[in-house]
Amino acid sequence: MPSGPTVQAVIGELVRHPYRYFIERWNWKSAAASAMLRAAIFFATTVRAGWRAALAAVTVEAAFRIVASGFYGVAAQELRLAQPTWLSALVMMVVLPVAIQAIELLLHWIAGTPNLWQGVAISTALAGLSSLFNWFAMRRGAFLVGEQARPFSEDLRRYPALLAEFLLAGPRWLLGALWGNPPSSR
Repeated sequence: MPSGPTVQAVIGELVRHPYRYFIERWNWKSAAASAMLRAAIFFATTVRAGWRAALAAVTVEAAFRIVASGFYGVAAQELRLAQPTWLSALVMMVVLPVAIQAIELLLHWIAGTPNLWQGVAISTALAGLSSLFNWFAMRRGAFLVGEQARPFSEDLRRYPALLAEFLLAGPRWLLGALWGNPPSSR
């Protein structure tokens, strides 16, 4: 993987040019995938409080995720090649998910979502891993928008192989480290 800009430089660009990155390059692929998954989580955790409560929770979550995950996808796409790789991964797995989860909690609290803590707990558990997976997939050219994009149908076809590679990356790295030959961080 070629050397990229520093994490600090990428974050600086995102902050200095929010319109360019968060409006012009909004990542609809991340927005659609995340909205569907997270809305389903909130539906499942609130349906026992009634259909209206579940529908309200789904509406709040889908609306939030369409906006937040589109922005988040931009950050992931821009940070995917940033150096050092470990810092880029840390920002994707911890920093951004914590900020987004805090906003999610606030919105559902304001909306009065029943079983709020259960929905947020499940969503939070998924946030770090799904964020890291998106970053991982984007480093391999999937789920990108703009000039580097491939058709969404191709991204979806690649999904099972990318997921398998992602799930095996940690064990492969650990085995390589134990044998004195850790693989490069692609």
